[in-house]
Amino acid sequence: MRKGLPFREAHAVVGRLVGKCVMESRRLMDLTAEELRAASALFSADALNLLPPETCVAARQSRGGTARDAVEVQLRQAKALLAQKS
Repeated sequence: MRKGLPFREAHAVVGRLVGKCVMESRRLMDLTAEELRAASALFSADALNLLPPETCVAARQSRGGTARDAVEVQLRQAKALLAQKS
């Protein structure tokens, strides 16, 4: 829960923003800080820095997630498993 917003509600806010982008043939990264704040008062100007896909992927720090460190761990584990089976 970033900034205290439960995931379900955050998902709904982002879903509305994605719908807006689809209707306007835009990308999330193209939204302005004002548009984000119109969707939720919890958005601050730094939210624009979180929208690039690379940043979103890197934020997934959970085990098995998409962050670089997590992927490197998974690759090492997969290589070790394959080496055992050879």
